[in-house]
Amino acid sequence: MIRIVFVVFLLIIHLTSEAQSSYSGDYKTVGVGVHSNGWGAEYNFFNSNYKGFDGLTFSYQNYNHLAERKNNTETITNAKMVLNKINNLYLLRAGLIKYLEIGSRKDRSNIGVGATLAGGPVIAIYKPIFIEYSESDSSVINLREVRYNPAIHSANQIFDKSSFLTGIGESTSRFGLWGKASLRFDWGSYETNFKAIEIGFNVNYIPNSQDIIYSYPVQRVYSNMFVTLHFGSLRNN
Repeated sequence: MIRIVFVVFLLIIHLTSEAQSSYSGDYKTVGVGVHSNGWGAEYNFFNSNYKGFDGLTFSYQNYNHLAERKNNTETITNAKMVLNKINNLYLLRAGLIKYLEIGSRKDRSNIGVGATLAGGPVIAIYKPIFIEYSESDSSVINLREVRYNPAIHSANQIFDKSSFLTGIGESTSRFGLWGKASLRFDWGSYETNFKAIEIGFNVNYIPNSQDIIYSYPVQRVYSNMFVTLHFGSLRNN
């Protein structure tokens, strides 16, 4: 649910923002992409009048641990849940963009190429996972929703994972820093719209992070490779 709300929020910003812009470098984009640990979405605003940098970025990412395994035969119903996963991690990021042009786009038949550097603060949200837990390991008796703790909850007494909203009020947040480096390939109708594919590397540093998978060492650095498709508009005044 939180992921859908965030994407809708980005789209509303993009569709309702009517600030004037021109081909000189002022444009807004919405991006949706995948990375090696999940997926993400972002909203960017580029302005040629900024001093020392070229744009602002606001983004969302989820982060799946490399040790996650959804298929299991241990739970009562063979539920598609990740055993030993105690928190979901969501990253909300804001920052500055520096764009370095490598190959300029001179007309609509060309593809522009550039390097993007970006970074800023990140809020890491750790949403605890709740489960429907049976009193018996042989039948479903007195199911109750509890916060998942693999140290005390046996897999063969788990009926299923609770809904996403269960326990959302017990989420915790941590602050950190993020950065990315990428190559961007631009195309689309030269005068009217903007399309681009961006390929690069993300790193998120959360100094006081929390566990995602029970019994695994706590990560402070979350990194991934990503591919993002951007859509936007250019306006001639």
